Amino acid sequence: MHLSVQLTSIHVKAYAAGRLVPQGAAEIMAATAVRELQRLLSHAGTTQALLPRITRELVHESKETAFGDGGGCIATARTDTGCILGEQCHVRARAGEEA
Repeated sequence: MHLSVQLTSIHVKAYAAGRLVPQGAAEIMAATAVRELQRLLSHAGTTQALLPRITRELVHESKETAFGDGGGCIATARTDTGCILGEQCHVRARAGEEA
């Protein structure tokens, strides 16, 4: 038995806080994630007509409202069966210093 599940939409949410906001970290992460998702979907044989809609959201927390510096990116995908899949990554401005 073969089940066919299609991706209907993908949402990318990138966030940056503190010193990363003026550097455009959220914009860079979101653009990179969208570009990589499009590349992977096209390599998987997804035709242009069947590509899921990809939306993105940017969140900026200023130095005044953030607790430290950092950011991350979350990608969630919805299927035609109602399933939600997700992946998350984090970046930290001081990761090298703390290592």
